[in-house]
This record gives sequence, C-alpha cells and structure tokens, in this order.
Amino acid sequence: MRISRLLLCAAVWVLPLQVLAEESPGTQAPAGDADAGAASAAPAKASDADKTAAAKAVEEYLNAARDKKWDEVRALTHPRTLEIVADEKKRGLSPNEMDPWAKLDQEYVVSFELGVAEGNAKGSVVVPTTQSRFSVEDNGTEDGVQIEYLVIPLDGKWYVADMRRGTNVFAPDTVPEHYKGYFQGEYKPAPAPPATPKKKKKKHS
Repeated sequence: MRISRLLLCAAVWVLPLQVLAEESPGTQAPAGDADAGAASAAPAKASDADKTAAAKAVEEYLNAARDKKWDEVRALTHPRTLEIVADEKKRGLSPNEMDPWAKLDQEYVVSFELGVAEGNAKGSVVVPTTQSRFSVEDNGTEDGVQIEYLVIPLDGKWYVADMRRGTNVFAPDTVPEHYKGYFQGEYKPAPAPPATPKKKKKKHS
C-alpha cells in the first residue's frame, strides 16, 4: 500500500514537469515532430517548367533593371515586396535591395549570367546569378558578384520576391517562416490608404 502511494505521488509531480517542458521556449521537439517539420521545409520538387519560368522572370527583371525600365521591374517584383519597400521608404529607411531604382546613386547591374535554378520550400525557386555591377563610390565595375533571387509564384505568375548576395543563402527550412504571407493562399493585399477629402473652394462674395 505504501509503494502504491509513492508511485501515485511521483506521477503527480512528473506530469506538471512534462507539461512545463513542452510549453517552455527552446525545448526540443519530439523526434516525430522534428521530422515532420523538416519534411515540410524540404525543397519542393519543382518541375523543369517551374524552374524555366522562374529563371525567365529573373532574366526579365535584370534586363529591365539594367535598362532602367522601372515599371517593368515593379511588374516583376512580388506585390508583398513592393509593399515592404514602400513602407520602408515612408519611414525614411535606407533603400531596400529590392528597390534598385532608389539605389542608382550607389550601384547598379551592368551585365549578368544566370545559373541553374533550384526548387526551394513551398514551391518557390532560387535562381543564382553572376553579375557585373557598377559602384558609384568606387567609379568602377565589380565582376563576379554572386547574387541569388528567390522567386515565388502567385496567381499563376512568377515574381521576384527577394535577392541576397552569396550562394546557398535561402535555406529551405527558413523560407516558409521568413516569407510568410508571400505564398499562394497567404498573401493578402494591403488595404488601400483612405482617400484624402477634397477641400471645398471658398466662394468669393
């Protein structure tokens, strides 16, 4: 009888500790949950058609940026990215990397070559490039600049969502969270700003 009571007390103490461990930040998820998370973040098996379409979007984007055709650049930029760029500009922050028309006084693309497009998380595609970029400060061209572009499909069209310098910079296990709100079924256009009421003209008597 005494042994049964001891076992019951132990069970009562262990249960709260187990619940606390599951709710505390930084605790390790059970193996099954970790495996499921890794599986959901695994690179999507992008078809050749997907990779070709994503690479074409990046090519058109860079051609337009090189030729300073900003309306075309904007049309190929993910709408969520454009919203973020506009918000940062409104708050007086430094020009975003995805705001090339505002960085002409710093640098711009002169020429580029596309690498092999690879599938990434949630059906996105990463397109690597090697570029020559003119630096205004140095008054010269830097060759061999490695830049990768994350391309995300939305409503049947491929958009350039982001760019980062380097290689293998868009880790598939971070893309779904970092770009939450960019993907089909997640993106919701920002509400239009309220219309400014027109001032009534005073009538002169």
